[in-house]
Amino acid sequence: MRGRGFVTTLAGATAAVGYLRYVRPWQLTWGATPDEVSRPLPGDELVTRPTFDATRAITIHAPVGLNNVSPPCSSVSQAA
Repeated sequence: MRGRGFVTTLAGATAAVGYLRYVRPWQLTWGATPDEVSRPLPGDELVTRPTFDATRAITIHAPVGLNNVSPPCSSVSQAA
């Protein structure tokens, strides 16, 4: 039984390290390009030392000048 506890502990530690090393960084920048992650965004000047930092993005594939995408996006930004 003692060996089983060691294996369980080792598996849990490996899963935690794998999550922190590979999954968490991807999760915090989901969908964002490296340029979007590294550049300052609107509102960054309001919090000089944030305790949490994440940049997530989506891409909307739509023809240039298509007006039916902009109104929903602008209403979301006004609600925030």
